[in-house]
Amino acid sequence: MDFDIACFTTRFVMSRIIGWTAHVMEQAGSNALIHPPSASVGPSQRSLTAFDR
Repeated sequence: MDFDIACFTTRFVMSRIIGWTAHVMEQAGSNALIHPPSASVGPSQRSLTAFDR
């Protein structure tokens, strides 16, 4: 595909807006926020060292 470089940002944003609009319409239809499932993959809880100021 031979796109004009000057139009790249506009085309990128237009494609994103379609996805954002779909998400908004889905949330409005169910009247609830959609929270994707997630799990922490980082290190476990660390102990904190107290310090005086």
